[in-house]
Amino acid sequence: MTNNSNAEVYLTFLSGTGEENSTAVMPNQTVSIPATTIEVQAELLEDVFEDETTTLNITMPDGSTHVLQSLPATVRIPGETPHAPSAGQPRESGLY
Repeated sequence: MTNNSNAEVYLTFLSGTGEENSTAVMPNQTVSIPATTIEVQAELLEDVFEDETTTLNITMPDGSTHVLQSLPATVRIPGETPHAPSAGQPRESGLY
């Protein structure tokens, strides 16, 4: 995932087992999407400015590519749905 925007974005990665990890991505920064990810949620980290441009290039683990130019937005691998963690296993949160 590459943030070609001039603004910081916040990403949340969801796996098929319901595990959740989040990170903030600076302009022109590239981050790897975990291989178990089936959904990516993207939103601006700060308020929108008049001169703000938003372009996120996302390559999902299945090889599909997406260009987001408006946030908030969600990208999901077709046919996949995140499931809640099993009882006694809380959702994981952390920074990549």
